[in-house]
Amino acid sequence: MSTYRRTGTVASFDSSIAMLDEEGTGHPFLLRVSGPMLDYIAAVEASDREEKYTYCTYYYDNLCNLVAITVPSKNSVIPAKAVVLIGNELLTFGPHDIIDTGSPEMMSMNSYIAFCDAMEKFN
Repeated sequence: MSTYRRTGTVASFDSSIAMLDEEGTGHPFLLRVSGPMLDYIAAVEASDREEKYTYCTYYYDNLCNLVAITVPSKNSVIPAKAVVLIGNELLTFGPHDIIDTGSPEMMSMNSYIAFCDAMEKFN
C-alpha cells in the first residue's frame, strides 16, 4: 500500500474526518481518521500548545485514511515527533507529550530509524 502526504493544520474534525488547511494555499482537504489517531488529534486540538498551530505532515493511504503525522523540528530532515497508526495501535516516536515550542529539537536518531521502519509497513 502506498502512502501520500500533505502539509497543513487541522481546521476541524469529527468522529471520522479531519479537514486540514494546506500550507501556502489555504485549500482544505479531507482525511478519514479513527480510533487512537482520532484521540491523539482531539488531545492536540483541545490543548493550546504550539503543536496545535504547527504545519505538520499528514501521511495517508490510497483510501484517504490518515496513517501518520510528523511534527517538524529545527532539522529539515528529521522531525521532532511522529505518530503512526498500525492496526489499532498508535506508536509515538520522539516526545510523547504535546510539543509546546515553536522550534523543537529533532527526535533521537534511534527514534527516527524506528519511525522509518514503521513507515516501511505502508510502502
